[in-house]
Amino acid sequence: MKLEFLSNRTVGRPYQADLSEQLVLLFDFDPAEAGKFRQALQRELIATRKPLDLSCQYYIELINCNLILRISDEETGLTTRDNQLLYCDLTLEKYTEMVALLAPYSEKKTKGYQLLSEESDIDLLLSPGKSW
Repeated sequence: MKLEFLSNRTVGRPYQADLSEQLVLLFDFDPAEAGKFRQALQRELIATRKPLDLSCQYYIELINCNLILRISDEETGLTTRDNQLLYCDLTLEKYTEMVALLAPYSEKKTKGYQLLSEESDIDLLLSPGKSW
């Protein structure tokens, strides 16, 4: 699984209308890696309510950024100051929904993409084949 920050400028073409100008992309993964990410959300973030730093997940390769997931009282979504270190602040309920959205990707090889967060000007997108 790889993690990359993208914008319309870095890709060189406009995104689809339903996506923000900037996004953080989780891509190039198999069902086992999707399952590990799903378990990390459940066991490390939801169960303990402590931040989940994706740089500490051995199965995730950071391309040009890091993402830290945090439980919040509000749906703030993704924020950053420098496009390299990003924070995702969502409610416990939203992270529980995210776990459910990951289920098909962790059970079998699945095509297509899934928006995991679109609460801010930066979307979080899951796409096994880096397409949307």
